Amino acid sequence: MTMNTLQTPYETGLKRRLKEPDWPLRQPPDPEVMEKPKRRHFTAEYKLRILHEAEACAPGELGALLRREGLYSSNLTSWR
Repeated sequence: MTMNTLQTPYETGLKRRLKEPDWPLRQPPDPEVMEKPKRRHFTAEYKLRILHEAEACAPGELGALLRREGLYSSNLTSWR
C-alpha cells in the first residue's frame, strides 16, 4: 500500500513553475475594438401592428410572437 505524501507549497509552486508555459499556444488578443450595436428604432406603424397582433394572440402564442420579432414584453407595456 502506498502512502500519499503531502506536498509543501514550495514543492507545488516549483512544479508549477517548471511546467511548460501555455502562453505561446494562445492567440494574442484582437486589438480591434468591437463596434457598439446600433439601437433599434420602431415606427409607429410597426408598434401598432405588433400591438394588434398581440391582442389577437391566443393563450401561449404571445411568447412566439415576441420571439419571432425579437421583442420583450416590456416593449408591449411601454407601447400601450
